Amino acid sequence: MKYLNYIILLIPVPFLFHFYEYGQHLKDQNAPFLFVGFLFFVTLAAITTRNMSFLKIFLLSIVQSLISFYLASKFIENDTYWFKPFDRDKVILITSFIYFLGQLLVRAILKWKKKS
Repeated sequence: MKYLNYIILLIPVPFLFHFYEYGQHLKDQNAPFLFVGFLFFVTLAAITTRNMSFLKIFLLSIVQSLISFYLASKFIENDTYWFKPFDRDKVILITSFIYFLGQLLVRAILKWKKKS
């Protein structure tokens, strides 16, 4: 079970978020499952790692961000028009940060509910 927690935290969610979003943009379609999928992964990661230390989560989030950077460089074009006003890598970094903060928020809510 411990390894499953690590695997869930290493899923490159920021890459998947932008891969889906940019792919839908290229098809000239909306991305209806983007926000729901992002919230699902934030909640899943927070629930499965609620008993893990902050340092482990932080370090695994850094590794997950590096994996997302690598995959984005291979599979997502650095389209400066689409990623305006930032470039692709900064957008991946911002999404990784929001993903990490979302996990911390859900974990805090879970710990608060557990106390009451």
